[in-house]
Amino acid sequence: MSAEPMPINMLQFSRDLAHLEEVLTQAAYSIGPNGFERSAKAASYLTLLRALTDGAEPVPAIAEALRVYKEVRQQKYEIWASRAELEKERHERLMAEEEITRKVECPYCGAAPQTSCRSVGSSRSVRTESHRGRYRLARGLDDKIWKGQKP
Repeated sequence: MSAEPMPINMLQFSRDLAHLEEVLTQAAYSIGPNGFERSAKAASYLTLLRALTDGAEPVPAIAEALRVYKEVRQQKYEIWASRAELEKERHERLMAEEEITRKVECPYCGAAPQTSCRSVGSSRSVRTESHRGRYRLARGLDDKIWKGQKP
């Protein structure tokens, strides 16, 4: 007993196809954690979908979809890797700055390095905040001194 194929509602089919194409297009351009894999899959499905709806032969359409998958995955991975490298460099630079500012005396209260700031009065009260304000101040003063401005 063979089951007859269900009739296709062409209007609904074209709506669903347009929606699927829109979803795949959005996914192909997404970026996020492991987004390069998701983007590559979406781009390959989109390529396959477009090729088959345009009347291409299935095997060449699949081959093109695989090529697109590999290409997009590699491009997205390279973008992700360069961003990760930039973030690592930024973190290392911030850690180096932090190390430098830990060695300065507080310009407001005169607290020695590695000690807590003292209150310097009501107008500029600098309390014990583990030198956070002092670090920022030291960085700011260093910037002004290097630019030739008056601290």
